[in-house]
Amino acid sequence: MPENTLFTLRTEKDGEFLFDPDFRLWNGEHKIAIDRFSSGDHAFAKKGYAWANLTQVSSVWNKSAIFFYFECWHSQNLASIPEALADLAPETATLLLRPEGCEDYFRVSVDSRGRQDSVHVLQVPADLDQDWDSDAEIRILHSESEKIWRAFVRLPYAPMIEAGNIDRCPEIGDAWRLNLHRTAGPEEIREFLSWRPAYSTMPDCLVSGHLIFLGAP
Repeated sequence: MPENTLFTLRTEKDGEFLFDPDFRLWNGEHKIAIDRFSSGDHAFAKKGYAWANLTQVSSVWNKSAIFFYFECWHSQNLASIPEALADLAPETATLLLRPEGCEDYFRVSVDSRGRQDSVHVLQVPADLDQDWDSDAEIRILHSESEKIWRAFVRLPYAPMIEAGNIDRCPEIGDAWRLNLHRTAGPEEIREFLSWRPAYSTMPDCLVSGHLIFLGAP
């Protein structure tokens, strides 16, 4: 699989099937990893196999929405962190989408407690519509025995179509632009991780990867 491409697989399923980590399409060959720092360094090469903050992402789509499934490994006991402290150094997963034929992009972030933030980015860095409602449905599952939190994001097309003046829902063969980020670890050793990094010392918002819509497997 090209390293700058995430393939999203067509499914006729909806609802609870797609919020189940054992759903077969989440665990196939099309997962990608958020495992690079903003500088471009590979985390395993830089920190060794003791590095604990790997994130894997899969995607599926149907006629009304696109779904993303994040598996976020961690070294903290997230369940024991008081909410006030978790607010200071949240574990977050972020996706950036630019639909085909759209000049804008859409950013949706979710943290390990299930809180979300959605932004319609019309022009970087100043023109942001922070009142845009993605209508995303979020589910979070924690497994302290595995040291992993899982995030499911159901993102309907309709709010993006309306805000971005897009003329249709995606079809098989369409190519959107995509990037994925993760903020991991406690505040004093926080890591800013990217799927497609900007090769800079700061976290970036470049939509530099590809999301390809495939048919049903």
